[in-house]
Amino acid sequence: MYSQPDKEKAARTVLKASLPFLNREECERVKGQLSYIVQDMKEERQQNQSCGFRL
Repeated sequence: MYSQPDKEKAARTVLKASLPFLNREECERVKGQLSYIVQDMKEERQQNQSCGFRL
């Protein structure tokens, strides 16, 4: 996911790939976890860009 410019699209791809292996409860939990990961990655990218770094 780090190498993908569109973090949300990458997270959807990960979720879709894992769906056959998850029950409903696990699916909801993974959705939440991916949402947090994407948000953290976006925040980290913004912080790095404000410091002059590029990922």
